[in-house]
Amino acid sequence: MSYYRLQFQAAPAEEGERFEYKTHEPCSQCGFRFIEYSRDFQVPEDRVRRFHLELWDELEEPLFLGADLLVARTDFAEEMVKAGLTGYRLEEARVTLRDRPKVVLPSYQWVIITGRCRTNDVWRRVVSTCPQCHGTFTEPVKSPVRNAYLRLPLPEHDLSRARERLVGIVVSQRFKDFLTGVCPEYERFVELKEISLEPQQGK
Repeated sequence: MSYYRLQFQAAPAEEGERFEYKTHEPCSQCGFRFIEYSRDFQVPEDRVRRFHLELWDELEEPLFLGADLLVARTDFAEEMVKAGLTGYRLEEARVTLRDRPKVVLPSYQWVIITGRCRTNDVWRRVVSTCPQCHGTFTEPVKSPVRNAYLRLPLPEHDLSRARERLVGIVVSQRFKDFLTGVCPEYERFVELKEISLEPQQGK
């Protein structure tokens, strides 16, 4: 089965974010709030408790990213459920227009991606370590030649999150077939880039 990176052609114009974040009390030494993650995957869904997205303009697309979170128009989300796609759950997403809050928009669902997949390692540089809480603050080491690859085991679900933002959302061939069927013009707003298995793991 083939897998693809789900990449959007453009983000909604200047989205305003009003999210309630899941945090702990900040460290008194470094001031950082530590965030609970699911294992070693640092994904946007793990940071947000309640979803409210403000947009400048109305959208025609049935599926889009808002602040790195996947949002689907309710009719599109219902088709996902009917198709039996896996690796997500739905919660109501509050989407409003920033300068016209009384305009009634279509209803939307926050597609909370629960599937996970592994990719090749990303080297990170340690910037500093807090002497009190021992939190380590890092930044990615940028490499212009690095390609992202899947690692075994392959994703079990139709929608998965990789552990780094560069890769983002990984979808299955089944999801691509679904998207083609319900939205033949999907290439107008989204691009599916095939992601391969890491070469040495494919031997």
